[in-house]
Amino acid sequence: MQRLSVLRQNHWDSWSKLQSQPFLRLLRQGKVPSDALRRWMAQDFYFLEGLVRFQASLLQRAPRPDRMVLAQAIVMSVEDLDWLSAQDLDLSQPRHTTTEAYLEFLGGLEARSYELGSVLHWVLRRSFLDAWLTLKTENDLLFELSQRWSAPEFKALEHDIAGMADCYIQKVPPEELAPAVEGIVAHELAFWKMAEEFLNREQS
Repeated sequence: MQRLSVLRQNHWDSWSKLQSQPFLRLLRQGKVPSDALRRWMAQDFYFLEGLVRFQASLLQRAPRPDRMVLAQAIVMSVEDLDWLSAQDLDLSQPRHTTTEAYLEFLGGLEARSYELGSVLHWVLRRSFLDAWLTLKTENDLLFELSQRWSAPEFKALEHDIAGMADCYIQKVPPEELAPAVEGIVAHELAFWKMAEEFLNREQS
């Protein structure tokens, strides 16, 4: 899927910062206290709820060949929500402003083209996984999620989502696509920066 590789490379200056993000580096080293991690996971729960709504909006507009892929994506997101809800998270804490901003960005995509939404769906997932799957964590709290996101069925879904994005990328004007991709990557970086905030609060 050469077009997606080119898209990723065109935005590599910002995209590559995800892999060297300080919170993730400390997480790899086992230096993140569980309380700080759980605060981030609670915000991820809120984000996943918004992601399901975004995926559902794509499904409502999708041509028939795309519907099964999007339905499977929604099911996997709901399964991740179920896993997170079983992790004794404090879901009484409010959404962080960073989470709210990301969800507002996703909500705004519902008014834009299905083709753009499909490409950004791939960008969102791929940029997160590029960061996350560098962890290779043995942390019990995260191991199950890492295993899920490395499983063959998950990889098959990602391949199908990439295939959809590759089909639609040429239908999105470059002047519309480029800032939207940068927007997703910026929100991903901000989400990990928020995790740093939780870590600093724990250490102070």
